[in-house]
Amino acid sequence: MGDLFLSLLWHHHQPYYREGPEGRYAMPWVRLHGIKDYYGMAWLAQQHPDVHMTFNLVPSLLIQLEDYAAGEADEEWLRLTAKPARDLDEDETHFVLNEFFCANLETMIRPRPRYQELVLKRRFDRRTSKQVIREFTTQDFLDLQVWSTLAWFFPQLLRDDEVLRELVEKGRGFTEDDKAAMLAKQREVLARIIPMYRELQDNGSAEISVSPFYHPILPLLCNMERAREAIPALPMPRTRADLADDARIQVARAVEAYWVYFGRPPRGMWPSEGSVSPEVPPVVAEAGLRWIATDEGILARSLNRSFPRDLFGHPLDGHDLYQPYRVPAGSSDLAVIFRDHYISDLIGFQYYNQTPDVAADDFVNRLRQIPSGQDHPPPFVPVVLDGENAWEHYPDSGIPFLHALYERLAAAPDVHTVTVSEYLATHPPQASLHRLFSGSWINSDFGVWIGHDDDRRAWSLLAQTRQFLVRRTEGRPPSPDFAKAWEELYIAEGSDWFWWYGDDRSSLQDAEFDRLFRRHLQNIYRLLGEIPPGALDEPIASATPRVPYTMPTAFIQLEVDGLTTNFFEWSEAGLYRRELDGGVMEKETPDLVRRVYFGFNERELYLRIDAPEAFVDEMPAAGRLVFCFTGPRDVELEVRNLRAARPDVAVGGEPSRDGRAAAGEILEIACPFKELGFRPREAARFHVRLLTDHTVIERAPRAGSIAFEVPTRDFEREMWYV
Repeated sequence: MGDLFLSLLWHHHQPYYREGPEGRYAMPWVRLHGIKDYYGMAWLAQQHPDVHMTFNLVPSLLIQLEDYAAGEADEEWLRLTAKPARDLDEDETHFVLNEFFCANLETMIRPRPRYQELVLKRRFDRRTSKQVIREFTTQDFLDLQVWSTLAWFFPQLLRDDEVLRELVEKGRGFTEDDKAAMLAKQREVLARIIPMYRELQDNGSAEISVSPFYHPILPLLCNMERAREAIPALPMPRTRADLADDARIQVARAVEAYWVYFGRPPRGMWPSEGSVSPEVPPVVAEAGLRWIATDEGILARSLNRSFPRDLFGHPLDGHDLYQPYRVPAGSSDLAVIFRDHYISDLIGFQYYNQTPDVAADDFVNRLRQIPSGQDHPPPFVPVVLDGENAWEHYPDSGIPFLHALYERLAAAPDVHTVTVSEYLATHPPQASLHRLFSGSWINSDFGVWIGHDDDRRAWSLLAQTRQFLVRRTEGRPPSPDFAKAWEELYIAEGSDWFWWYGDDRSSLQDAEFDRLFRRHLQNIYRLLGEIPPGALDEPIASATPRVPYTMPTAFIQLEVDGLTTNFFEWSEAGLYRRELDGGVMEKETPDLVRRVYFGFNERELYLRIDAPEAFVDEMPAAGRLVFCFTGPRDVELEVRNLRAARPDVAVGGEPSRDGRAAAGEILEIACPFKELGFRPREAARFHVRLLTDHTVIERAPRAGSIAFEVPTRDFEREMWYV
């Protein structure tokens, strides 16, 4: 191949954790990711100034970082870290024992002997905090207070900073003075983060782009009906409000914030979750922005085509994907770039399984495999992913990998790293998109944020609250309380609350996110002197329904042949049965997917689909089955050409390396966990979609997901003990 241009875009975002205008911070993740990832990514960029890149910083993250740097963040984790260990009351010690081990076990706890000793003593798998509390001494609590923060510092800081290095070397037996020194260092590091990114911008090695202020899904604000473009039968919320003005405000406020923090106007935007629709470009261009970025899946649907790859994930045709496009944006045009989904996901979900040098070499070699036609400009490859979430899975927080990657990119004469705006300044879009498909970087749709009954209940409550706010403020002179009330509404429009509704995604903090969303709506009523409606006191998240499936009980060994070889082949697998599924979604579907079996051994996942009669006779000729995983990562396992004896298997939209399928009486599929990016003990969640073209004709389960834990080699022994 010839030369190519690479644009790395790291997206930095956290939910807005402050509970209200004067409220406390409900979770510690801005602070902890701040001292590790947001500081670390800027530091690494400083070490490699010849590698130009883009950082997307969400304004609501910046104002939270500023609160912490100024010492104005009231956060329970931080308060109980600073409080002398000897003065903790009983409720506080329970909180510490339950919450102060929130770190990756393999990469952040086990490498620290004292932290590992404390987590073993805590015995999460067998004991409650009440059962172990008497075993923890004051010194244990003090050491836990220190390590629960110290383990989060960017590892290079722990080596280079004298105060932190001495604490790591000491390892245990910390004093209150040690802890105070660590907390002072934490605040110092947090105060350095925003200036570091501004310096990278001013030096010309990085571009800073933005997202809408509180990270809302812009298409759902602009025109909620756009959600039906990808999911035609999707129900809408019972109550809706016109939120288009709010979309413009969220974008305009983001541009204003950029001026404040970085002293110049921004040129580009990563719309929250890569979400776009025809209404988004005019809103963005009106605010003075020149480009937006989204996912290659959106381009594929906009062009009504796919971007095939070979068995190793190398693209077969690079021209249409690897170029910017011009889209209509009101009275002007806007440039849109589309990220390489496959390569971006390798960084996010795969490369931590390889050594840094092997992973970095693979990345550069993949770039060199991108075809470039003689009659076309050099390929432009955007790689876009979260700038914080991946690194806790990497040894040493990803430092060796990113050093190796940046060094190879700087040394490669045929790879030119550019910021997005640098590239567009010399290579403006030559192609136009007359139709921009409505979707996000998650499945090219908005199902995560509006696809469940809980999501729609949340949107209805937001609409009702906004209608109340408009009635109370319209035509009246501005006031501080009015301004605060509108701010609470914009916060409630953020994507993060809706992300956790429904049962396709779950975390230990689901109830807290639910409470926070309702709290922001309640704040609006209270700021205007009204008692909030009782509906806002009740959790939105539905009670867990009875699941229409059983769980695997032992490993299975499968011959993938599409035949019911014998009864025992699948007898130990989990089983979803359509007749037991009382869900309400898609009741009129033809029920071609009657049973879904799911099983595994320690290396591979096995799946089976039963139709009413022989599978190959029942499936539509143009149909495809997609196993949509939403945990532990978003990935689709797709089976195409369903009537063939050996259907095609794809992972993440690309031909599978080691996956295989056979169709006959039944459909049988095998795929290594490693190819899916799943690791032992991670929580896997999936549902099955039967599609023709882009239309979902059946879903199993009708609503929700099938969930299981990725097995360890000891799975059968653990099941025996159960």
